[in-house]
Amino acid sequence: MVVRESIRRVAATAAPVAVAIALAVVPLAARAGAQAEEQLAPSVATLLSRAISDQPAPADYVDRPALRAWLDQMSPRLASRIADTRSREDFLATVHSRPRAPGSIRSSCSA
Repeated sequence: MVVRESIRRVAATAAPVAVAIALAVVPLAARAGAQAEEQLAPSVATLLSRAISDQPAPADYVDRPALRAWLDQMSPRLASRIADTRSREDFLATVHSRPRAPGSIRSSCSA
């Protein structure tokens, strides 16, 4: 008789614990509802457009000594993708100059 009561108490306690564990383990579906894209303010759209516009590196940028070593190292890596040497160096100069351009995140963070 004592054994049966003990089993009933354990079962009565274990059932809610098992349900709680099952609910914690089973992921619940997220329901975000209908969402609509909001229009950007004109000033924000202008700033974003200006930030991502195609601005090549300055004409004399390729001739800078600090860049020359980097270009000589990176240019062969792109030779299979950009065959023309001039185009490849223009592309690499643009990639190198963009983080240093006024208004870029990197140029505003560096001292």
